[in-house]
This record gives sequence, structure tokens and C-alpha cells, in this order.
Amino acid sequence: MKRIVLVSVLAAGLVASAVAQDVNIILPTVDSYYATTGRYLLSSPVTNRGMGRWAHLNLAVSNTNVYNYDDSVAVIAPGTADSTSAGRKADYLMSFTSKAFGGSEATSFSGPTVYHYSQAYVWKGLRGVVLAVQLKNLGSSAITGKLSFEFYPRIDQSYSGHSVRWRSQDSIAFYYRPGLSHYVAFKALNRAPVGLRTVNGTEFFATVTYAEGQPDSLRFKAANYASFDASRDAASADRSMIFLNQGSVTIDGGAQTGWYYYAVAYDTSEVKVIASLKEVETKYRSTLVSVERATNIIPEGYELSQNYPNPFNPATKIKFSVPQRSSVTLSVYDELGRNVCSLVNQQLDAGTYVSTFDASNLSSGVYYYVLRAGSFVESHKMILIR
Repeated sequence: MKRIVLVSVLAAGLVASAVAQDVNIILPTVDSYYATTGRYLLSSPVTNRGMGRWAHLNLAVSNTNVYNYDDSVAVIAPGTADSTSAGRKADYLMSFTSKAFGGSEATSFSGPTVYHYSQAYVWKGLRGVVLAVQLKNLGSSAITGKLSFEFYPRIDQSYSGHSVRWRSQDSIAFYYRPGLSHYVAFKALNRAPVGLRTVNGTEFFATVTYAEGQPDSLRFKAANYASFDASRDAASADRSMIFLNQGSVTIDGGAQTGWYYYAVAYDTSEVKVIASLKEVETKYRSTLVSVERATNIIPEGYELSQNYPNPFNPATKIKFSVPQRSSVTLSVYDELGRNVCSLVNQQLDAGTYVSTFDASNLSSGVYYYVLRAGSFVESHKMILIR
């Protein structure tokens, strides 16, 4: 295989490297890695042992049609420091794009292709990351299905013998291998889960004949599970699979979903891993989320207000209202029409919201912000004065 080094940085114990389609960022607190297959892996840099291996955000359409993990096909775009063009703040931003095929596991399926965009936000000093996932329908017809994220526990390089627990009080799931001081916790951050299903992966794969579509049948069943498995203790020879279910979504032809965010962390005990996960969640809320609910009153219609203050330096607030649950984007453009920041890109419940736009890294000038929610589109002009 031809080796193509995309990024190579050696400084103060930090390594960010990519070979072919691999991307790997090793920090003193976390080892964050995208494999050539498109899977994301989290490891401990102290023990150099894997903690978890995640596949794709599945879209379960029917008993024989689940858009799920397949071979990676597109680009890896590792980044360092802040990405002002994406409006995101992290010490490292890792990206991966891959395909998710529907129908049976047979490669002859001819349905529309779904692209799976994945990003990992990595901060120095945190024992975890934020994963962001987005699905795009490349077909011409709408696709409706159940969202279900697959997790593969893999502590100390082994898939076997994991115990899984669900904390209903804060919607956090965690797993560990008895006898080892390694724990991994995860949580859906911007779309509430409706179920958590844990299954015996050994039985799952042992009964599968890919050409018959059985994996889709089993994944569809798991994605429709609307309860929460409070606990599961796997036998030493069993491998666990975890499905975090997040309800139905419709992706129109040529359209894409908003970003779905997940916090993932590891540590040496249950108490510590929950604390580490909450640190990651706090970082997500303080740096990746730029929208807050202003009132619980349900508005009568869509509305985009003029930013305040205006002119501004360096930050301003933008208020908008949505009368029903909607897929909302709020983007900022410069005078040449270039997207300089995506403030909001997610599903929001009915309500009035305020988003803060920080232009610290931008030059003086005229900017435009555009709200898109359903068929509603509106824009306003604002002025940055240094």
C-alpha cells in the first residue's frame, strides 16, 4: 500500500499522524484514531490498549434495509487548532467520510447511497472526545428510518467479557471488564435517546449469513428497541454490542441531517469515568454549542431578529424562533458569499433561541447571517467594527 503522510507533528509528547487513510492523534490523556475502515477507535495512551471501537450511525429503514457501516471511500481531513471556517473550537479536529449501504449486506444492493460524515473533537487535558456524525442522502427520494449508533466495547484489545450499565438519572451508559481498571462512558448530547439495547455479539455474528440480510434484520430489531437495558454482564467468551437508539428521522433526497453529537470518555473507575465524561460534556456545551433557549413560550411562527449589538466587536447575539420541531441551520457569510461560520446545525424543539456569534478571528466588515428552518429562509446584515 502506498504510504501518504497527511499530517506529522512531533512536539512535547504530542503526535498527530496519518498513513494512507488512517488518522491518529496521540495526547498524554487520550489516543484518538480513525482507521482506514472508517471506524473510530479510542485508546489509552498510557497502556496503549484499545478502549472502544465504534462503527456508524445506522439508519434502520426496514427488516431488510438498514444503512450501516461499510468500506470507507472518501477523504480524511485531520486538522489542528481552531477551525474558524467550521465555527468550532478544539485543539484537534479529525474528520472522516464514508459510505453506508442499505439493503442486505450483499454488495449488489442498488438503492441510494448514504454518506456518513464523522468528526472527532479532541482537547488537550481531557480523557475523552466529542464525536459528531451527520448522514447525507445522495438519492432522489426521501429515506425514513430509526437512528441507532453501534458501540463495540474493546477494553484491553479484547471484545469479550464486558459489563454494560445504564444510568437513567443522567442518560449515561458505561462499560468495563471486571478485574480491570478501565471504564468507558458515552452519552448522546443533542438528541435524546429512546432506548439502549445490549446484545451478545458472539451470537449475533455466529448466526449471520450476510447474503441473506440477517445482519439488517437483527440491526433493525435492535434499532426499534424502545426500552433501556439497565445492565448486562457478558460471559468471558461473549462480545457485547450496544445500540443507542434515537428515534425516527426523515432525510429528503439530496439532503442531510444536522450533526449528532456524542461524548465519549475513559478512566480507571466508575466514579472517575462519569466525572471525565461530564468534563467532556461541559467542554461541548461551552465551545461547540452556540445556541441557548431564551424562553419556554411556543412562538406562533418562524422569526429571525436583528442581531444585538449591531455594529459589534467582537461578539453579538442573534435571536430566532421556530414554532415546531425543525431542522435548523444558522450560518454566517462574508460579503463574497463565503460561509465563515455555522452557528447552528441541528434539530431544535419549538421555542425561541439565542445564538452568540464570536468574530474574534475575523476582520472588520459587513457580514450576513441566514436562518433556514423547514421552508423558512431569512437573512439579516450585521457590521463588525474593530
